[in-house]
Amino acid sequence: MVVAVVALFVGLAGSSYAVTGVITQTEPNSVGSNAIKNNSIKGKDIKKNAIKSSDIKNGQVKNADLGNSAVTADKLADDVSLAGSQGPPGPAGPPGATGEQGLPGVGDTGAQGADGVDGVDGVDGQNGATNVVVREKTTVQTSPILPGIATIFCDSGEVATGGGGASTDATRFLRISTPRVDGGAVVGWTVVFSATNRQPPSPADVTAFVVCASP
Repeated sequence: MVVAVVALFVGLAGSSYAVTGVITQTEPNSVGSNAIKNNSIKGKDIKKNAIKSSDIKNGQVKNADLGNSAVTADKLADDVSLAGSQGPPGPAGPPGATGEQGLPGVGDTGAQGADGVDGVDGVDGQNGATNVVVREKTTVQTSPILPGIATIFCDSGEVATGGGGASTDATRFLRISTPRVDGGAVVGWTVVFSATNRQPPSPADVTAFVVCASP
């Protein structure tokens, strides 16, 4: 068989070669790579599926050898993907602007709830003092030297709420006026009168008063 014009592609070292002319030989491998002109073989000169992956050495085809969009997903085997490995997450973006405040909700006011249950009654407190009396006691101080002292107590069931004292000797002054406490409760009152330094004291009566209250 005589081939008038032959275009043959041979993959060698990443270059394409072409040979044109009249070839009368039909034996295999009768055309060498040195007989093919560079860039003379185009894609249209190659039969579809004429070149297999086994015809191309590993690393023979570089990115520079491929045109834009020359390899698409439909040209890849099922187990081959164009997607690379997932990259690291990017930095967080700045916060977004605060949105506008929403409009107030629309709706009718709900019905008034039922009254709550009344609370439990508290414990009754103790009765307050309704009976108030003033009790007094007088002590005769016959010594002009010793201070005059008088003490008065409330009756049982009463509580002292105040007190005081008096002396019949004008030269004596009230030195102490204090409540008497028993078991935490005020039960009486004590007063002490002492003489002044202006003149010697005279014997006098000293009286203690206490205000007692009871229920």
